[in-house]
Amino acid sequence: MNVAIFDRYHYRLVKYRIASWLEAAASHGDYSLYDLERGIIDGTMLGWLLFDDRNELVGVALFEQDGTALHCSAFAGNLPDNWPEQLEPYIRDLADLYGLDTFQMAGRKGWLRKLKHYGIAAEDDNMRIEL
Repeated sequence: MNVAIFDRYHYRLVKYRIASWLEAAASHGDYSLYDLERGIIDGTMLGWLLFDDRNELVGVALFEQDGTALHCSAFAGNLPDNWPEQLEPYIRDLADLYGLDTFQMAGRKGWLRKLKHYGIAAEDDNMRIEL
């Protein structure tokens, strides 16, 4: 899996390709679609386009800083089952770049079951792992 970063300056170029995924993420998460778009435009959220090994766009993720944690605000797409192993190096690199020591994301209990063996634990309304 490969990652391409987009920010507020590039959002207009990718907006329509990822709109359905952002809507899906907003419908299951703590943020509305407006909140996600505003985070990108304001520069408080950084976006990732996720590509498979054939360089086909398969998903999107949005990140923001939450104290000393890298928080995944939105995550959606048609991702392979082994996406955690494939994205872990990118997540660690992004956290290191910003000097953050924890990764967290909100999600349903199904996410926690899938990610538990990676060391992610439930904490309040989030799942967290120390990096």
